[in-house]
Amino acid sequence: MKILMDKNKWYEYLSKYSLEPCNADVSYKNHLSNAIEFLKDCKVDKKELKLLDVGCGSGIVMKYIKSEWFGIDMNAGEYTKNNTNFTKEDIHVLPYEDKTFDIVFCCHTLEHVLSPFICLSEMKRILKDDGSIILSIPILPHFVIESHFYILTHKSWRHMLDILKLKIINIENLSHTINIHCKKLLKPEPEPVLTQHSTEASNHLEATRREFLDFTKRKSIDVKGMKVLDVGCRSGLNIPFFKWQLKMKWAGIDTNPEDRYTQKMDMTNLSALDDNYDFVFACHTLEHCINPYQALGELKEILKDGGWLFLSLPCLCDFHTDEIDHIFCFNEMQIKKLFTYFRFKDIECYKGKHGGYGDDKDLYNIICVGRKDIETNKIIYENEKVMYETETDKLTGDTLEKDFNLIIGDTN
Repeated sequence: MKILMDKNKWYEYLSKYSLEPCNADVSYKNHLSNAIEFLKDCKVDKKELKLLDVGCGSGIVMKYIKSEWFGIDMNAGEYTKNNTNFTKEDIHVLPYEDKTFDIVFCCHTLEHVLSPFICLSEMKRILKDDGSIILSIPILPHFVIESHFYILTHKSWRHMLDILKLKIINIENLSHTINIHCKKLLKPEPEPVLTQHSTEASNHLEATRREFLDFTKRKSIDVKGMKVLDVGCRSGLNIPFFKWQLKMKWAGIDTNPEDRYTQKMDMTNLSALDDNYDFVFACHTLEHCINPYQALGELKEILKDGGWLFLSLPCLCDFHTDEIDHIFCFNEMQIKKLFTYFRFKDIECYKGKHGGYGDDKDLYNIICVGRKDIETNKIIYENEKVMYETETDKLTGDTLEKDFNLIIGDTN
């Protein structure tokens, strides 16, 4: 699996797209105070240690810990603007040497970034072998706001921590937040097994095919002779539909192909493919991907100018967010936001009308479609940064300190 952690490569990757600041309208005092209490309960906060506060916001955490504080964020806050231990930088590429910190603390930040997996892998890189990562993350059923790129579950984070070989030491479950204490796993354990499709794959596929037919008919697109890439196609179940029924030129990829027609390929690295596909068709695949942001970028790259990405996802519901092989889940707002960030044109995101879950009428597919446009593809990302801001940056230090003293007590 390709992981973008080299700074120049990461910024080069982002420079293909124009990204705008993402503003979150949230009050973070309660969950931050809970995370600080959790840090104390884990008994890893000691004077002789170095702590990195990732997505530190105002930097108020420094007033409530014993360790030497270091912070990183895209914006300087009340306590960080004159602090020499503060770094104004993108957290996807942490500007520190390997094995620098004893503790990495990250509170309600990863849900706002484009690639939580890359950020977590960077945290592991700069952590000492005996160090600790303290995470505080909103999970379902939490409020979903516009600045959140992903909707998260307990299993979302377990998957990522397992893949990165970070062992969970302690978990605190609150009403809308989970606090996690994890450490590097120094002894190898078996790789987690992630499958590409659920047992309802045939139902999803049939429903998504019908949505595809409806879409091309509504857009008056004559698909005969066009090239389509079928992503996560497993055993080539769509071959009769695309090749024989629609007379399209079909190609398929999957991480675990089950037939001789499908290429073995990860959707986060499609550099071996040509960029001349008229359609990319992906049914119930993105939710299984450890890095959806990178996957969407790769899928857009292989489209010809004017080509369409046709995506089908499971609806947001208890049944599917608890699927063991789903790493992420989305609603219409989240997936449309990702399509918008990649500058797709003519974006449509809607509830599929053909079901896809057998007799259960309350469950449905989310369909999201976007067209690659040559003009928007030329926009250069000038700042070479991933911008994310929160309302916490607008709060004064006095206000924050007063509220925190009421919640967790004055440490003086």
